[in-house]
Amino acid sequence: MKISDSAFMTNTDVSPLATITADHVFIGVDNYDVMKRWYIEKLDFTVDKEWTVDELPGMKLAYLRKGDFRLELIGDKQGPRTPIPDGFVEHLKSKGFQHLAFRVDSVDAVMAELTKRGIDAFVPAASYDNIGRRVSFIKDPEGNVIEFAQDLE
Repeated sequence: MKISDSAFMTNTDVSPLATITADHVFIGVDNYDVMKRWYIEKLDFTVDKEWTVDELPGMKLAYLRKGDFRLELIGDKQGPRTPIPDGFVEHLKSKGFQHLAFRVDSVDAVMAELTKRGIDAFVPAASYDNIGRRVSFIKDPEGNVIEFAQDLE
């Protein structure tokens, strides 16, 4: 059995994995223009870059930016849709990536603003002392779930 060199790294060695940071999350969408406008108007994202790829005729791509985070939007998709659960318990029981989460200073303030912008809560704001967080969830126009979370004091 061969043990890799990384098993013998000293405290002065730095793993190449130490440079990993979050870059973006990809969402494939049916209606690119509607979804791009929704993320800009409802969640205050900005367009970082838009492009097309010759090998993907009819598809539009964009990086939408929120601070240091980017959402890669790719549409107009024509393939089968991953089933979207109706209820939150069903959502939590699903496998794979299920929702996008953003840390906020105040879940209640964010949800009040989203209500003004015509967005209903998928899961109303609630505090969970066992994890030390207050959270609420919404869905975008195509049913993708988005969480807003704040650390409790």
